[in-house]
Amino acid sequence: MNNEKPTGVEILSVLYGLKALSFLGVGVMLLVDVAFIGDTVLGHSGTMLAAAGGFMVVVGLVDIAVAWGLWTLQSWARTVAIIFAIVGLLASLGGTTISIIVHWAISLIVLVYLTRPGVKTAFE
Repeated sequence: MNNEKPTGVEILSVLYGLKALSFLGVGVMLLVDVAFIGDTVLGHSGTMLAAAGGFMVVVGLVDIAVAWGLWTLQSWARTVAIIFAIVGLLASLGGTTISIIVHWAISLIVLVYLTRPGVKTAFE
């Protein structure tokens, strides 16, 4: 493993960490809302909100792991971030025009950056 951590990898790992915190925060808020309001008031909506909250918590935990992995130059984290960028390209197709453009731009930047030879070498 190379001793020099690229600045872009540091920035990317911090952004993954921030994204993780936001997913965790929203996920926990959804779960707490359902717990306090209850399924009796929300009905099927409560179940869907709980599922969405649980999913967001899981994504947040995975993002924390990826952020740590990128920060410590773990090769698996680079692979996961590349896969997430590809998924981001595909998943953005269902949004509005501006969200599609933003998601594509971010995903392409991450994909191109993490596949650069110098960055790839840092993870070896």
